[in-house]
Amino acid sequence: MRRTYSLTYDARPHVAAQAVADPCLHGNYQNLTDVHRSVSYVTTYPEPPLCDIDLDTGWYRFVVDAESKMPETCVDTFKKKLDVGTQTDSFHALPQFMRVQCGTTVPIWLKGTHPSVSDGIQKRQACANIQTGGASYTSCCGQSVYIAVKNCGGFFVYYLHPTPACPMAYCAGKDAPCPAGKWSPTGFQPGCTDAYPHLTDPPSFRGPVIEQNTFYFTCDLTFSGKDPDQAFEFVWLFNGLEDPKVPPEVVSDPGRSARLDGAKLAGLLNKNVGCKVRAFYKQNAIKKGPWLESARTYWAGIQTNPSHIFIPKDKDKQDLVIRSTLPVLCNSSVTDDKCCLWIYLSVKSEEDQDPWTTSGFLGVSKDCRYSLCKSDWNSTSQQVSKTVSVVASKTPMQFGTKGFVVSFANIVVADASPYQQIFQDFKIPSVQVDLEQRGSKLCSIITDPHITGLENKRVFHLFKVGDYTAYENIQRDFEVQIRTWPCYKQRRDRAVTCVCGVAVREKNDLIRVNGCNHGFYGRSVGSPEITVPGPLRNGTTILQSTDGSTITLYFPSSSEIKITASAEFGGHLNLYISVPGTDYLNGRGLCGTFDNNLNNDLTHRSGFVDRMPADSVPEGFTESWKNDDSTSLFKNAPSGPREPDVDPEYCKCNNDGHGTVNCTYQGDKMKRKLTIFDRQTLSWPTSTGISESQAENYCSTALRQSQLWSHCQDKTQEIQGLIESCKIDILVADNYIGTEVIVDTFLTICKLELAKNPDNYVTTLTGEIVVKPEISDDVCNPLCFINGRCDRGHCVCNRGFIGDNCQIKDEPPKLSHPRDDGSVSERASMEEAVFLTINKLGCFLPDAGIKTGK
Repeated sequence: MRRTYSLTYDARPHVAAQAVADPCLHGNYQNLTDVHRSVSYVTTYPEPPLCDIDLDTGWYRFVVDAESKMPETCVDTFKKKLDVGTQTDSFHALPQFMRVQCGTTVPIWLKGTHPSVSDGIQKRQACANIQTGGASYTSCCGQSVYIAVKNCGGFFVYYLHPTPACPMAYCAGKDAPCPAGKWSPTGFQPGCTDAYPHLTDPPSFRGPVIEQNTFYFTCDLTFSGKDPDQAFEFVWLFNGLEDPKVPPEVVSDPGRSARLDGAKLAGLLNKNVGCKVRAFYKQNAIKKGPWLESARTYWAGIQTNPSHIFIPKDKDKQDLVIRSTLPVLCNSSVTDDKCCLWIYLSVKSEEDQDPWTTSGFLGVSKDCRYSLCKSDWNSTSQQVSKTVSVVASKTPMQFGTKGFVVSFANIVVADASPYQQIFQDFKIPSVQVDLEQRGSKLCSIITDPHITGLENKRVFHLFKVGDYTAYENIQRDFEVQIRTWPCYKQRRDRAVTCVCGVAVREKNDLIRVNGCNHGFYGRSVGSPEITVPGPLRNGTTILQSTDGSTITLYFPSSSEIKITASAEFGGHLNLYISVPGTDYLNGRGLCGTFDNNLNNDLTHRSGFVDRMPADSVPEGFTESWKNDDSTSLFKNAPSGPREPDVDPEYCKCNNDGHGTVNCTYQGDKMKRKLTIFDRQTLSWPTSTGISESQAENYCSTALRQSQLWSHCQDKTQEIQGLIESCKIDILVADNYIGTEVIVDTFLTICKLELAKNPDNYVTTLTGEIVVKPEISDDVCNPLCFINGRCDRGHCVCNRGFIGDNCQIKDEPPKLSHPRDDGSVSERASMEEAVFLTINKLGCFLPDAGIKTGK
């Protein structure tokens, strides 16, 4: 069918009459240079037709051929017959006879002749050869507009208006231009050839290529055509875009490759690098072929993997890989292992942009400074990488999932090589870390002994003698055992057991704290003996107070064991076991289970769950955790190969952690035999008349007077358990014994609970995150108040006493007697040591001829 165009021209009868500058002068007109406006040019599919709808009203000069003027006769619109069936798009689905001359569908020609030079500016009618139908239709001039024309003596200028619709365009010239895609030096036939070399295969991208102390990328083209006039334009792409800092490179035949020097990547790191190329003839440089892009790109920079880390509560760390896909190169004078980039890490909370206000709850392993060196480059994977373990801190704080950011300082560049300078001031993108933290749990075993488990805080009692497993986590090869002995035997009818020894093992590390080799019924406990059968790994630490009464053991797993010595009941040890949240579902023993189930704390070693008896002495449960000679850590040391040393697992990235001092160790020579002991049944009031209510008031008063009472007085279950333990001790002793043990236990529990609240942390001047001093360092050991006073955590002794807790009399020591406990036999050799008691101090003396206690 025939398509009808209904177009309306703004056919003004004359050109504006106002005075204008001479349009023939250069600068007063614009050039229209498209040679396809020629009446001899026929548009072919798929070439789009010309349209002048965007033409600005004004003066124009056609520069298309020698004549370069509008035709003065009607332009034939039925030049070529097309096969409509081959056209698919909306424009080309046109009638069988197409109007395709002058490079457009509706050509516009000049009705009338061109003026002479002397005629000046003349008005003319420009006709569009469009069939509109109707009585007013004029052949070849279905629509028209008035324009102005001036003869400039060697060319014509036209005052033109934009066309009202597309595809309509002004015709100009009569010579036949080269067909679409063809070119000649004149732009016209004859002698038309391809407008540009036709590339068929995209370029290949290669690199980085390392040559000595340089590296580069190449963009290589495969093209068989040979012509000295052809050239190829290579452009480097960064995330698919050009960058003005890296200009295109033009390569003339026979060249087929371009090179990107790695030193030009400054400011362009962490982008996908690729290339594209197009071809052209030098004589026709304005007409270039289409771009062809390389299929391969290369990510060039330093990145982290993964970019988002989640550390669940049952894990303590997650690995983060820092990876550079660019080599680290230096000047030739630097050895490969010294040619490095240095990367510094820091950790900060998402909620607080100050990196040290809360970042103490997350850190990194081993170090805060990591290097990427030339010697680490892997030519196969084309990368150099370092692995950083992001570690959940050893803090007991528990507050669900918290977001952190591991960020990186600007990279430190130490070499002047331009291939290392590309990293100058580059900053690796930060890594988001979500830490799901579960708080640590505390178990206490105190006095004779009273046990408060990890989760169910109901106190129960152990009145048997032997070696027992207080806590174990088989998954991480960790176990704490206690040794109980009969104590307070001044009164046979009131004898109880006490903890006299503690043995702790983590993997092949074994530490024994022995208070069992003193006179059981003497006046003092002395200083517990620390023995270590073998070397310890780095990260396992023993700290002991100067008076020897407090020992703290730290392990790489973040377990913390606190042991205090007391002279009550003839001497005993109190034990506090703090286990990390990562032990969830894996902890068990006398301390109960760690699974948020308060009803299964009395789980036997076999798995049977017991019930708490009315007298709170679950003998079936406690005896299930008793060890014989084959499983006792007091008699056996770990066998097998020694575990390798572990580096400190937690770095806060601004503190070097100076100040920790380890104990000195000695071999284990303790030899003992167990004593059979049965507990006695006692009742209120005591024989001296102490009632149960009086004992309770005495114990509760001591707790209320403690330094942290106001912070933790709401811990009613724990407080009631401590009071019950204190009452039992008074019942056994038939005397108002010291309350230092229950106060110390209360303070330990309270500090742990307060440490779970992030509001109780402050930042020191060195950037270290610590618990507020008023609830930590400023709190004194209860023993301090017997012979001294507390001044901001420092025990100021009364006259005549010295030591951390003012427990040592300030007088020369006196040799009392060797401890007659069987630890020295008649066959003692000259190399063996004899343990002597010098008042309250335990010491070792070389053999001085003393035999069998004489």
